[in-house]
Amino acid sequence: MILSFLRLLRGYVEFEAQGRFPERFINLLNCRGVAYWNMLPQKTGCRGNLFVKDYLKIRPTARKAEVRLRVKKRRGLPFFLRKYRARRGVAVGAVLAALVLAFLSGFIWDIKVDGLNTISQSRFDSVLRECGLYSGALKGSVDTDAVERKLMLRIPEIRWVSVNALNNICQIQIKEKAARPKKKTASYPCNIRAERDGIITKTVVYSGAKVIESGSAVKKDQLLVSAVVENAENRLSYVHSSADIYADIFLSKKIILKKNQYILIPKENYTQKSNLNFMWFTLPFKLSASDSTLYCDNYYKNVVCFNDVSLPISESICRRFYFEREKFTPDQKTAKEILKKRLLLYECFSRENCVIKSRRERFLESDDGFALKADYVMNKNIAVRQRIRVEQ
Repeated sequence: MILSFLRLLRGYVEFEAQGRFPERFINLLNCRGVAYWNMLPQKTGCRGNLFVKDYLKIRPTARKAEVRLRVKKRRGLPFFLRKYRARRGVAVGAVLAALVLAFLSGFIWDIKVDGLNTISQSRFDSVLRECGLYSGALKGSVDTDAVERKLMLRIPEIRWVSVNALNNICQIQIKEKAARPKKKTASYPCNIRAERDGIITKTVVYSGAKVIESGSAVKKDQLLVSAVVENAENRLSYVHSSADIYADIFLSKKIILKKNQYILIPKENYTQKSNLNFMWFTLPFKLSASDSTLYCDNYYKNVVCFNDVSLPISESICRRFYFEREKFTPDQKTAKEILKKRLLLYECFSRENCVIKSRRERFLESDDGFALKADYVMNKNIAVRQRIRVEQ
């Protein structure tokens, strides 16, 4: 295998010798020390392989042996280069590409992170850059053990991290810490009182003396569970009361929508700024500007990939969308739809710990605007701890 490769590098020809004395021709080759191989007999001569330089030197020998030489095939690198000698730019480009790849192989091209759940990607990337690991960092200067230690110290939410630099890709695997449940270690004596007025529907007492029953009506700050308990020996003691007291409460919510107001209408046109990122270099190649002050920006990034490998070439794009203020006067139908949507948002995000049992809505209209008033019956835990002071 190695010998065949060396022959291809030097270049050789497959020739045919025809004449009266092919045996004498072979003897003369042996006498002059010419290397040949695969010599086979033919009907009118012989056939074999010779290096290019040797083939050019054996013509006097062939005339002396009264044989005629004829080239059948040409093989090897010299013939390949001669075939494409008019296209020198291809060879120069191939050499330059090989040099560029050899240079870029000493840098980190891409960083892949697996295991981020609660930690934000932007925070993790900034800490990585502080640790000296980023796209374009010199691979020989990255100490993976040091990066692991710094990540553990600077991001306490990480329980375990592994950093591996494979070729030009850095693989990072993370295991985040599980949230520890809060322990109720308070031991001071306290009572449980009502947060607001309501009708008790369910009581679950963990510690303390219950002084209210289900179905009873209570007022705000009324005692529900007492911290004073009596043991089997009729002795009084003070405990840290703990309980869940559920009650039906009555609540009203009013949402107002003005008739004359201004809203933001998005424009059709937008401006775009693009940057070309190569390793650690950033080159802006598309700039635009506008005089409008009402806008929002949208950022995204396009990374060049080849055969599922991210190359150190990317495009950062910032698109800026513009708005204009426009006077808006809703009619009655539109106002109802807007107010109902706002009421739904209120129920979803402001009262997530409550269970809505009933709702009654009233739509109101005045000279200034519209209003939607909703009266609720909600079921909620109204237990609130109140610390008490005990003197000996």
